[in-house]
Amino acid sequence: FAARAVHYLEDISQPYHTYPAPLDVLFKKYFNVKKLTVLVTNAHYGYEDFNGYLFKHKKDEFYNLLPEVKTVKMDDVADSAIKLSKEARKDFTLSYRETMELFPVLDNDQELLILEEQEIIRIANSKESQKLIDLMKKDILLGLGYLNGFFDLLKESIE
Repeated sequence: FAARAVHYLEDISQPYHTYPAPLDVLFKKYFNVKKLTVLVTNAHYGYEDFNGYLFKHKKDEFYNLLPEVKTVKMDDVADSAIKLSKEARKDFTLSYRETMELFPVLDNDQELLILEEQEIIRIANSKESQKLIDLMKKDILLGLGYLNGFFDLLKESIE
């Protein structure tokens, strides 16, 4: 149970797990679900591939966030999950737009794409990526705060 709960909290703290695409994109592609699915899949996987690269190759930048984590008091897991999801949605459109601006190749509704590693490396080392990296850090801090709250609640329930 705890492992699934932890994974679920991690998922709903991430922007692409709260919405598939900004509303204007959804409305433009509303009548073509296949194209919409390809587009949002490209954006989602591109974001996660970039995030994964950063975690692997710039991990110190993310580890240094740990002292900044603020534990969110949890009384009810379901209610807290809803609050977390709503909070994570707030920056979704900005994260989506930044992802598409940094990786314009992802703005494709015709075929599923995988970002080239060299392109990820180039963007990761550019000043232009800082806004998206800062949004990722904000999402991570949010998720970790709720995760700490979940562990506190779990600890209280077994004491």
